[in-house]
Amino acid sequence: MAGWSAFREGDPSFAELAEGRFDRDSLVLVGTLRANGWPRISPVEPLIVDGGLHLGMMWQSRKALDLLRDPRCVVHSTVTDRAGVPRPDRGGLPSCPRPCHNVRTMCTSPSRLADSLVLVS
Repeated sequence: MAGWSAFREGDPSFAELAEGRFDRDSLVLVGTLRANGWPRISPVEPLIVDGGLHLGMMWQSRKALDLLRDPRCVVHSTVTDRAGVPRPDRGGLPSCPRPCHNVRTMCTSPSRLADSLVLVS
């Protein structure tokens, strides 16, 4: 598996953009796969050390256990800052168009997912 150094060599401008966001926000979203195959999205702190991208998480957290079982993951920058304030420069909404309880509904009731999603283009 290629490390961050190889990624940086392959696309220096994209790696520089990612590193800037990592440094500025100290937060990314990591997508893992649960044992049943459903996706899990979790916030983590990224660190680039000795040419490798390291993702900070608690030992035996659900996301860590997901990665022990299946090391594939996706790393995505956030559309808000660390305090949750939307960043319009990254596609964040200037204000929440629906009450925040919709997020909880989305997470606890996959069958109501379509009613809870807000699409941003």
